[in-house]
Amino acid sequence: MSDYMKIFNKIAGVLLALSIGSLCQSCMDDTPPLNNPDPFQDEKETRIMPASPSTTDQVNVITYDCKYYALASVTEKGKDITIKRRFNGQLKWPCILVYDTIPLGKLKQGNYSVILLTIDTNPMTSDSIFSKETLELIVKK
Repeated sequence: MSDYMKIFNKIAGVLLALSIGSLCQSCMDDTPPLNNPDPFQDEKETRIMPASPSTTDQVNVITYDCKYYALASVTEKGKDITIKRRFNGQLKWPCILVYDTIPLGKLKQGNYSVILLTIDTNPMTSDSIFSKETLELIVKK
């Protein structure tokens, strides 16, 4: 075997090892380490922060969902706030769980329904709404 072929085979081997290593790293769960305090206390669900907001607070929705869910829109109609996120299920991406913060801003006093819709844009799905979650939000003066 020529020196050129030996060098080529070594380079190809290194590139293959690097490719496999990067694929494995992308599948890692990026949940916070156990030694750091978790604001959800091991409950991985959607939360509104602060828990009891007033009209002077910046309100956020905190989710723990797949990294590839893309925020499409946040709309407020009366006392209903609808958050739409989209993904394409046809791509079959692995679900890497991450925390996401969706700002709602300062809200007026009242009782709100926060509707979180996750929509699959795959044209082959029979129902594009993948999941729907409704949270009640009370904003005090």
